[in-house]
Amino acid sequence: MSDWVDEGWKRVTVASNSAELVYGITCGIATWQERRWRERNGYAIENRELWEKLLFLVNELASQGVEARFWLIDRKLNKDSRVQARKAQRQGLSKKAYTRFVNNDPGR
Repeated sequence: MSDWVDEGWKRVTVASNSAELVYGITCGIATWQERRWRERNGYAIENRELWEKLLFLVNELASQGVEARFWLIDRKLNKDSRVQARKAQRQGLSKKAYTRFVNNDPGR
């Protein structure tokens, strides 16, 4: 996690075509916590442990001065993201290299 801070990142944006993810982390999670992780109908929130992990990471970033944003994007725009994300992760890219990678800049 500290790599984001060490490399100078001030903002991390997660672009997803999952309305559940974006709504959940930006709107739903505060309400779920108030209701002790229950939906309006009383049922337990599914995947609570994953939501708690995500919230922990968002809060950890915030404590280091890094804003985490979540954007809902059209599925067509997210077509290749999993492949590209896995490729970037395998390469262990630095901020400079990641920026080039995302922008399809060979860095010459």
